[in-house]
Amino acid sequence: MAEVLIKAGPVASDIIGMVTSKSVFEVADFDLLAATEAAASMADAMRRGGLKADAVNAQVTKSKVKFDRQIAAIAKVKKAQRIYSDDGDLERLGKQIGIEVIKTRDLPHRPEDPQQSLDFDTE
Repeated sequence: MAEVLIKAGPVASDIIGMVTSKSVFEVADFDLLAATEAAASMADAMRRGGLKADAVNAQVTKSKVKFDRQIAAIAKVKKAQRIYSDDGDLERLGKQIGIEVIKTRDLPHRPEDPQQSLDFDTE
């Protein structure tokens, strides 16, 4: 949710309202099950060459890698179908666990209001 809100600007409250009012969205907590999954993911990365083994950018911080793994772990244990993110590292993690990652630029634009106003000349 934080990643979407970063770019939301003045419509952030509208996005929060939409996400919290639709049953297709869930903003989930990092709970014990997710922590266990994240730990397994991090241990696997350590065996394969280090915590940043799957990072797109080698300059990424360990904190960011851990945060991305936490997001992916939450999505996995909640059986999410997709993650909305512009983060390349999170996209790579999503692919590894079989979860589609959709970038904000690929989101459809809001359809035009079908109720259009008509301008009547009052003369």
